[in-house]
Amino acid sequence: MRDRHLMLIGLVLIATVVAGAAPWRSLPPCLIDKWAGITAADDVGNLLGPEDPNDWGCMDGGAGGLSVTSATGVPLPPPTAVCLLPAFPNPTSTGTTLRFTLPSASPVSLVAYGKKGNGPQGAFPVRTLVAGEMAAGVYTVLWDGSDDRGVRLAGGIYRVAMVVGANCVCGDVEIR
Repeated sequence: MRDRHLMLIGLVLIATVVAGAAPWRSLPPCLIDKWAGITAADDVGNLLGPEDPNDWGCMDGGAGGLSVTSATGVPLPPPTAVCLLPAFPNPTSTGTTLRFTLPSASPVSLVAYGKKGNGPQGAFPVRTLVAGEMAAGVYTVLWDGSDDRGVRLAGGIYRVAMVVGANCVCGDVEIR
């Protein structure tokens, strides 16, 4: 009976890996929060209405700053905080722009997740956008709304998680 039980657990784990769902306890903590609403923004990044308080932001609560050059083209100091800024346009039907800031060189993971059902157990990675060591600075990543295989994702809300060290910050993107 014990062998049968262990075999069943093994099959469930294999099915989970094949389906793409990660064990929920290994997911970035910001994925566990409620996925509801977005911070809407137009094509150039202007916010359209209230911000979703569960979306985007800086890991230390600071503003971070976006400028890397002055109006005259003179380089400015790097940002002062790790931030994931609101995606734009959001919602989107063609793709969205994601921006993040790093005050120092850091290993960065930026992954879009989909969700099946309720609860953190339903989160699964759909697209790895960034994975690796990044220098200090401001980064822009274009996401075309497709998964890692290049297949366009179905309409819905997807959560983008940025992990830097042991910290994470997330934001929701609505694909139409």
